[in-house]
Amino acid sequence: MIISEKNRREISKYLFQEGVCYAKKDYNLAKHP
Repeated sequence: MIISEKNRREISKYLFQEGVCYAKKDYNLAKHP
């Protein structure tokens, strides 16, 4: 799935607000911490 940088940021912001994902801002992580 290809997502533009802007959309990815919006999705990430929404997920963080909802408390769905909790992780460092590092998109290069191979797995969840």
